[in-house]
Amino acid sequence: MTETALRDRENASATAWLMRGRSDTVLLPVATSEPPTQVHEAPLVDALPMTGRRDWSSTLDLIREATAAIRISEERSSELEQELKRTVAQAIEREQALEAKFAKSEVRAELAEKRASEAEEWLARLHEAVVAGFTRTAPEPSQPDLARPSVA
Repeated sequence: MTETALRDRENASATAWLMRGRSDTVLLPVATSEPPTQVHEAPLVDALPMTGRRDWSSTLDLIREATAAIRISEERSSELEQELKRTVAQAIEREQALEAKFAKSEVRAELAEKRASEAEEWLARLHEAVVAGFTRTAPEPSQPDLARPSVA
């Protein structure tokens, strides 16, 4: 294998190990039409170059991506908390406005009921006055009616 292919294989193994946990059995793709074969791989420490220097760039990239994702999540969480606070404040203001409007409506309803009651009392008095003022009393049958001409 070439050095680049070996390095790519090591990076892929390290990434897979970090993402899924370490496994001694790795499926390697084969360029032929045969099904994938299982190869038992030696631990990663044995596969490292002899220089003693490790390539941690993929690990650092993953850490950077994870911290960026966490930061974005925290920012979004903060934005959502601020939006929630604004929504709660608006709801409280609306509740207070509606309670004030309701109290005002109750006062108006009580005044309207009082006026309606007074109007009913006056209507009853007017009815009694009309009935009393326009009703004739029937003359008693024993007394002749002076207003009627007599027929004789």
